[in-house]
Amino acid sequence: MSDEHERLKEIDRAQTARNVLDNPLWVEAFTSLESELIAVLRTHTDVEEIYKANLTIRLLDAFRGRLETHILTGEMAATQLSEMEGSR
Repeated sequence: MSDEHERLKEIDRAQTARNVLDNPLWVEAFTSLESELIAVLRTHTDVEEIYKANLTIRLLDAFRGRLETHILTGEMAATQLSEMEGSR
């Protein structure tokens, strides 16, 4: 696969990730779930429930982080593609 094709693929993946993060339904779902989990951390005394809530919050953060990484990679790919086209 050519470098140009690889950059275009990364740009496309970045747009898909951006669409997920900007989707109102996803934003609502993440925000609601995160709020519920934080409420568990604040109100529960059961160690296992607190552990599960904490773990789930970390997983949500990791998922969001992966999508953000795809966005950053796509931005870098767009810059590289622009440089490649400029050097022709």
